Amino acid sequence: MSLPIPTTTITVKRRAHDPTADAYDPDTAGPTLVASGVPAHFSSLVAVEVTDGSSQRYTATLLADPVDLDHADVVVDELSGWEWEVTSARVVTDTERRVLDDTAHVTAGVVHHAGVG
Repeated sequence: MSLPIPTTTITVKRRAHDPTADAYDPDTAGPTLVASGVPAHFSSLVAVEVTDGSSQRYTATLLADPVDLDHADVVVDELSGWEWEVTSARVVTDTERRVLDDTAHVTAGVVHHAGVG
């Protein structure tokens, strides 16, 4: 069963992880596609902050149909084109599902970084 009222669909991309690489090594492999066309809903923005005077960080909560989400995955809102980084993700338990009419889903914290001007 799908979310009762999805407002968009998402694509999930996973960054390649090389345990021998350090933070300064270039990402040569690029992301792999995990899923696309997944019904979802982004909450109203939880926070908007100016990070260094020239960019902003938007924080929101994502609610989606069951999908494999990991920390640091990239979620693309297919409606707006915005890319969001997953900061946390979890499958909603059976007890919590009843709130949404027995709909299994995933909830995740996400952030979007954008330049100003």
